[in-house]
Amino acid sequence: MENKIWLQHVGYKPAVKAETLKVGDVLMWNYGYTSTVTKIIKVSITSIWIEEKYNDSGDIYQRRFLRNRLVAKVN
Repeated sequence: MENKIWLQHVGYKPAVKAETLKVGDVLMWNYGYTSTVTKIIKVSITSIWIEEKYNDSGDIYQRRFLRNRLVAKVN
C-alpha cells in the first residue's frame, strides 16, 4: 500500500517516513509550498533533525520530525 498524506488546498500526495529523507529531497507542504532538504543535522532513536530551504522565499529553517512521521515528497 502506498503511503499518502492530505495537504490543505493540494489534496492527497505520496508520502514517505521522515527517517528516509536524504539531502536533495523536495518536500511539499500545505498550500503547495515546497522546500528542499539541504542537510541532515542529527538522527536519534526517535527523531530526525533536518535543515531545509524554502523554494519560493529562499529562507532556511531547521525542523524536527519523529522518524515515523509521514511527509509529502515530490521527487
